[in-house]
Amino acid sequence: MERRKRLRALSVCLALAATTVGCSTPHPTASSPVPSPVATEPDDAILAKAVDAYTRYSAALDLALANGDGEFEELKGLATPSFLRGLAADDVFAVNSWRSRGSTSFDSQQLVNESENQVVLQVCRDVSRVRVLDAQGTDVTPKERDDRFAVMVTLQRVDPSAPLLVAGSEPSVDASCEL
Repeated sequence: MERRKRLRALSVCLALAATTVGCSTPHPTASSPVPSPVATEPDDAILAKAVDAYTRYSAALDLALANGDGEFEELKGLATPSFLRGLAADDVFAVNSWRSRGSTSFDSQQLVNESENQVVLQVCRDVSRVRVLDAQGTDVTPKERDDRFAVMVTLQRVDPSAPLLVAGSEPSVDASCEL
C-alpha cells in the first residue's frame, strides 16, 4: 500500500514538474472578466511570439531539471522573477534529489486570450521521452503517468519591445490532448 501511495504522489509531482514544477498564475475562465484585446498585432503573429517564448522556456526547463540543482538559472530572462521564485520554492526535483533525462515537447497550441500585457496559450505537452532518475540514477518514472496533457500557459509582456516571459503554467482540466 505504501508503494502505491508513493507512486501516486510521484505521478502527481511529475505532472506538476512537467508543467513548471507546479507553480501557476491563474488564467481567465468563463466566469473571469476577460480584458479587452489590444488590436496591435494579428492573432497569428501573437501566437507565433507566444509559441517561440514557450519553446525557449521549455528547452531551458528541460535543462534545469536535468541538472537537478534547483537553481533554475537557465530560466532567467525567459520567465518572470515571481514565477522563478515560485519554481524554486516548489521544486520537488531538488527536494527529492531527482533529475530528468530526455526532453519534453508540445503541440496543438491555441491562443486563448490576449490583452495589452498578457497572452494565454493552451498547448498539449508531451513528456513521453522524459525519464525521472533518483540520486543513484534509478528510473523512478511512474509507469501510469499521463504522457500527454493540456497545459494553460500565461505569458507576460514587460514592455512592448521585449519578448514574452512565462508567468504561469498549469494543467488545463477543460481540455484533452488526444493524438
